[in-house]
Amino acid sequence: MFLAIFRAAPYFTSCLERNSMFTIETEHTPTVGIQNEDSFTRRAPYYGVFDGATSRDKWRGENGETNGFLASHIAEETVRRALGTETPRDLLLTINHRLAEAMVAEGIDTSTKSNRWAITAALIRIRENTFQWAQISDACILVIYKDGTHRTLGDTINFDLESLLLFQALSDQGIAMPLHEPD
Repeated sequence: MFLAIFRAAPYFTSCLERNSMFTIETEHTPTVGIQNEDSFTRRAPYYGVFDGATSRDKWRGENGETNGFLASHIAEETVRRALGTETPRDLLLTINHRLAEAMVAEGIDTSTKSNRWAITAALIRIRENTFQWAQISDACILVIYKDGTHRTLGDTINFDLESLLLFQALSDQGIAMPLHEPD
Protein backbone atom coordinates (compact mmCIF):
# COMPACT_ATOMS: atom_id res chain seq x y z
CA MET A 1 0.00 0.00 0.00
CA PHE A 2 1.15 3.52 -0.81
CA LEU A 3 -0.15 6.25 1.45
CA ALA A 4 0.06 9.89 0.49
CA ILE A 5 -1.21 12.94 2.33
CA PHE A 6 -2.41 15.87 0.26
CA ARG A 7 -4.16 19.17 0.90
CA ALA A 8 -5.46 22.09 -1.07
CA ALA A 9 -2.19 24.07 -0.82
CA PRO A 10 0.69 21.55 -0.76
CA TYR A 11 3.66 22.60 1.30
CA PHE A 12 6.04 19.68 1.44
CA THR A 13 9.58 19.01 0.40
CA SER A 14 9.92 15.81 -1.57
CA CYS A 15 10.35 12.94 0.84
CA LEU A 16 9.83 9.20 0.68
CA GLU A 17 9.72 6.93 3.71
CA ARG A 18 9.08 3.21 3.68
CA ASN A 19 8.44 0.44 6.11
CA SER A 20 7.33 -3.12 5.37
CA MET A 21 3.69 -2.11 4.79
CA PHE A 22 3.62 1.57 3.89
CA THR A 23 5.31 4.20 1.78
CA ILE A 24 4.84 7.82 2.87
CA GLU A 25 5.47 10.50 0.27
CA THR A 26 5.32 14.26 0.69
CA GLU A 27 6.00 17.02 -1.81
CA HIS A 28 6.70 20.73 -1.42
CA THR A 29 5.48 23.67 -3.44
CA PRO A 30 6.72 27.02 -2.06
CA THR A 31 4.09 29.38 -0.73
CA VAL A 32 2.73 32.33 -2.61
CA GLY A 33 1.91 35.15 -0.24
CA ILE A 34 3.20 37.00 2.75
CA GLN A 35 3.68 34.03 5.07
CA ASN A 36 3.43 30.27 4.73
CA GLU A 37 0.81 29.13 7.21
CA ASP A 38 1.39 25.43 6.58
CA SER A 39 3.36 22.95 8.65
CA PHE A 40 3.81 19.22 8.73
CA THR A 41 5.21 16.46 10.85
CA ARG A 42 6.99 13.25 9.92
CA ARG A 43 7.78 11.99 13.39
CA ALA A 44 6.99 8.27 13.46
CA PRO A 45 4.47 6.97 14.18
CA TYR A 46 2.70 10.21 13.15
CA TYR A 47 2.54 11.89 9.75
CA GLY A 48 0.42 14.96 9.31
CA VAL A 49 -0.22 18.24 7.57
CA PHE A 50 -1.66 21.40 9.08
CA ASP A 51 -2.90 24.41 7.14
CA GLY A 52 -3.37 27.49 9.30
CA ALA A 53 -6.28 29.78 8.52
CA THR A 54 -5.80 33.46 9.31
CA SER A 55 -8.71 34.94 11.22
CA ARG A 56 -10.32 38.27 10.39
CA ASP A 57 -8.67 40.15 13.26
CA LYS A 58 -5.35 41.94 12.77
CA TRP A 59 -3.37 39.99 15.42
CA ARG A 60 0.35 39.52 14.75
CA GLY A 61 2.93 37.75 16.88
CA GLU A 62 6.16 39.24 18.21
CA ASN A 63 7.93 38.53 14.91
CA GLY A 64 5.00 39.51 12.69
CA GLU A 65 3.65 35.99 12.28
CA THR A 66 -0.05 35.56 11.52
CA ASN A 67 -2.36 33.58 13.74
CA GLY A 68 -2.71 31.00 10.95
CA PHE A 69 1.06 30.51 10.99
CA LEU A 70 1.05 30.15 14.77
CA ALA A 71 -1.95 27.78 14.72
CA SER A 72 -0.33 25.37 12.24
CA HIS A 73 2.92 25.39 14.21
CA ILE A 74 1.10 24.77 17.51
CA ALA A 75 -0.46 21.74 15.79
CA GLU A 76 2.90 20.48 14.50
CA GLU A 77 4.55 20.96 17.90
CA THR A 78 1.71 19.11 19.67
CA VAL A 79 2.16 16.09 17.42
CA ARG A 80 5.96 16.26 17.67
CA ARG A 81 5.69 16.09 21.47
CA ALA A 82 3.18 13.22 21.46
CA LEU A 83 4.17 9.96 23.10
CA GLY A 84 2.99 7.77 20.22
CA THR A 85 0.10 6.29 22.18
CA GLU A 86 -2.46 8.99 21.33
CA THR A 87 -4.91 8.42 18.51
CA PRO A 88 -4.98 10.99 15.70
CA ARG A 89 -8.45 12.06 16.87
CA ASP A 90 -7.22 12.62 20.42
CA LEU A 91 -4.26 14.65 19.14
CA LEU A 92 -6.54 16.87 17.05
CA LEU A 93 -8.69 17.49 20.14
CA THR A 94 -5.53 18.34 22.11
CA ILE A 95 -4.49 20.74 19.34
CA ASN A 96 -7.90 22.41 19.55
CA HIS A 97 -7.46 22.92 23.31
CA ARG A 98 -3.93 24.30 22.83
CA LEU A 99 -5.23 26.77 20.21
CA ALA A 100 -7.92 27.92 22.66
CA GLU A 101 -5.29 28.39 25.38
CA ALA A 102 -3.07 30.38 23.00
CA MET A 103 -5.95 32.66 22.01
CA VAL A 104 -6.77 33.35 25.67
CA ALA A 105 -3.08 34.04 26.41
CA GLU A 106 -3.00 36.57 23.54
CA GLY A 107 -6.24 38.25 24.62
CA ILE A 108 -8.22 37.24 21.51
CA ASP A 109 -11.98 37.91 21.70
CA THR A 110 -13.19 34.39 20.89
CA SER A 111 -16.84 35.36 21.31
CA THR A 112 -16.54 36.61 17.72
CA LYS A 113 -16.12 33.46 15.63
CA SER A 114 -14.17 35.21 12.87
CA ASN A 115 -11.41 36.04 15.40
CA ARG A 116 -10.75 32.41 16.26
CA TRP A 117 -7.55 30.69 15.13
CA ALA A 118 -8.02 27.57 13.05
CA ILE A 119 -6.36 24.85 11.02
CA THR A 120 -7.30 22.19 8.56
CA ALA A 121 -5.48 18.94 9.24
CA ALA A 122 -4.85 15.41 8.02
CA LEU A 123 -3.09 13.16 10.51
CA ILE A 124 -2.22 9.46 10.52
CA ARG A 125 -0.57 7.11 12.99
CA ILE A 126 1.18 4.05 11.57
CA ARG A 127 0.87 0.86 13.61
CA GLU A 128 2.60 -2.31 12.40
CA ASN A 129 0.37 -3.26 9.43
CA THR A 130 -2.46 -0.75 9.89
CA PHE A 131 -2.93 2.97 10.32
CA GLN A 132 -5.36 5.26 12.10
CA TRP A 133 -6.38 8.61 10.69
CA ALA A 134 -8.32 11.79 11.40
CA GLN A 135 -8.97 14.91 9.38
CA ILE A 136 -10.38 18.40 9.83
CA SER A 137 -12.10 20.36 7.07
CA ASP A 138 -10.74 20.08 3.51
CA ALA A 139 -7.43 18.41 4.31
CA CYS A 140 -7.55 14.96 2.81
CA ILE A 141 -5.72 11.67 2.91
CA LEU A 142 -5.27 9.77 -0.33
CA VAL A 143 -4.55 6.05 -0.18
CA ILE A 144 -3.04 4.43 -3.28
CA TYR A 145 -3.03 0.65 -3.26
CA LYS A 146 -0.33 -1.57 -4.80
CA ASP A 147 -2.61 -2.32 -7.76
CA GLY A 148 -2.83 1.42 -8.56
CA THR A 149 -6.39 1.94 -7.35
CA HIS A 150 -6.93 4.76 -4.91
CA ARG A 151 -9.43 6.47 -2.65
CA THR A 152 -9.62 9.43 -0.33
CA LEU A 153 -10.52 8.87 3.28
CA GLY A 154 -13.31 10.77 5.00
CA ASP A 155 -15.45 13.52 3.61
CA THR A 156 -14.17 15.30 0.53
CA ILE A 157 -16.75 18.07 0.55
CA ASN A 158 -15.57 21.27 -1.15
CA PHE A 159 -16.01 23.68 1.77
CA ASP A 160 -15.12 26.69 -0.38
CA LEU A 161 -17.53 25.98 -3.24
CA GLU A 162 -20.37 28.21 -2.01
CA SER A 163 -18.03 31.18 -1.45
CA LEU A 164 -16.25 30.66 -4.76
CA LEU A 165 -19.57 30.57 -6.63
CA LEU A 166 -20.63 33.80 -4.90
CA PHE A 167 -17.32 35.50 -5.84
CA GLN A 168 -17.76 34.32 -9.43
CA ALA A 169 -21.35 35.61 -9.62
CA LEU A 170 -20.32 39.02 -8.23
CA SER A 171 -17.34 39.16 -10.58
CA ASP A 172 -19.62 38.35 -13.53
CA GLN A 173 -21.70 41.40 -12.50
CA GLY A 174 -18.57 43.58 -12.47
CA ILE A 175 -18.36 43.78 -8.68
CA ALA A 176 -14.83 43.40 -7.30
CA MET A 177 -14.57 41.48 -4.03
CA PRO A 178 -11.35 41.82 -2.02
CA LEU A 179 -10.25 38.54 -0.46
CA HIS A 180 -8.66 40.41 2.46
CA GLU A 181 -9.55 43.69 4.08
CA PRO A 182 -6.91 46.36 3.48
CA ASP A 183 -4.66 47.13 6.49
